[in-house]
Amino acid sequence: MTGVRHLFGPAEAERVLGIKAATIRSWARRKRIHAYGLDEAGRPMFDRDELLALRDQSRKRRDAA
Repeated sequence: MTGVRHLFGPAEAERVLGIKAATIRSWARRKRIHAYGLDEAGRPMFDRDELLALRDQSRKRRDAA
């Protein structure tokens, strides 16, 4: 691990990672993920690896149901 964070806003994460922006905002509201700052427009930025981990956890829970 290099210690470098790759940050995405919800809209960019939806486009690049395939995680719906509404889902990311929901995770943030429920404190499952937190922002690592704001972009130039004041929108929250989230860590790519944390987003992918939550996506994978959500898929596992859904598939187990």
